[in-house]
Amino acid sequence: MLLRFPGQLCSDGGRAINISEIGWPETLRGEAGELYLRWERDLKSRGFPLGVRFFDFPGRMPGDVGLFLTWGR
Repeated sequence: MLLRFPGQLCSDGGRAINISEIGWPETLRGEAGELYLRWERDLKSRGFPLGVRFFDFPGRMPGDVGLFLTWGR
């Protein structure tokens, strides 16, 4: 795991991540957005996929999000 952060930090509160909407990375703000851009610039072309998922849904709303660097398939 590279980073864990509250979904509320996303510009849409995490909705796009939750439904795997195309363009979800554009909703990332702050450290999460910077980390995504660094992954895209330095690691994506080297074959390191980036995963994203929610850890919890307090009150049935998206909670904390994790960004994960993975390798292999």
